Amino acid sequence: MLKPGVFALLIRLTFRHWAREPWRFAATLLGVALGVALVVAIRLSSQAALSSFESSIDLLAGRADLSLTQNGESFPDQVFQQLASTRAWGTMVPLVKDKMAPVSNPGDLLTVLGTDLLKDGLVRDSRLLGPEGKPLGFQETLALLPQSDVVFLTQKYADNHGFKAGDSVDFLIQDHWQRLKIGGLLAGQGLGRALDGQVAVMDIAAAQEVFGKIGKLDEIEWVTDSPQARDQLQSWLKGRLTPSFEVERPAQRNLQVEKMLRSEERRVGKECRSRW
Repeated sequence: MLKPGVFALLIRLTFRHWAREPWRFAATLLGVALGVALVVAIRLSSQAALSSFESSIDLLAGRADLSLTQNGESFPDQVFQQLASTRAWGTMVPLVKDKMAPVSNPGDLLTVLGTDLLKDGLVRDSRLLGPEGKPLGFQETLALLPQSDVVFLTQKYADNHGFKAGDSVDFLIQDHWQRLKIGGLLAGQGLGRALDGQVAVMDIAAAQEVFGKIGKLDEIEWVTDSPQARDQLQSWLKGRLTPSFEVERPAQRNLQVEKMLRSEERRVGKECRSRW
């Protein structure tokens, strides 16, 4: 703690400098204040982004507590058949994942989940709405499954673009465009809130055809019966699959996202400090 005499001397020297060069002194204070404000803003922004990512990951994963991927690449769907015995530990669901955007707005990307729509309710919470916002019944949903051009958008995304159930919309998919029919809308709950509504769902067979992934999968998910079953299954899978496959829990994905954001936050923070 500074002694009263030292503190008084410090104040006197500071104000003497301010009196001689007030504009330079004010600019220095302003620069320091802006630097501190920028670092705080970056921290708050990264925390908000992390919270949003974690929420979307949780909504996309639903109740799945274990997933299998192969270094971000598709793998043969025979793997799904080879792992059929893992149903002893819980529910097993295959997934195809990809991106697309409406031709009218190519920058507005959608994350598309191709899944077994008859079983996906065991993994993720969602509610499908048909024309006039009425819930789609089981028979109505079943009638749409054989159609390879049917997609379900979120209610928020459809409202933002003026789409409605039953519309046919041209989408950019990889290096071509394709017309898809909006079979229904995901209500604004559960999966319908993931990625701020930038998500769509298709039946897995339709997604494989539309995205050129016939005979391929991007992920397999499990909803296990208990934490013990999850741990046993994870150990079993790691002992039988090649190192190219990754077996992880949704919580581990959240940790990866957090590490990425923290790393970026530190990088930007260092850059700000070096400039100020």
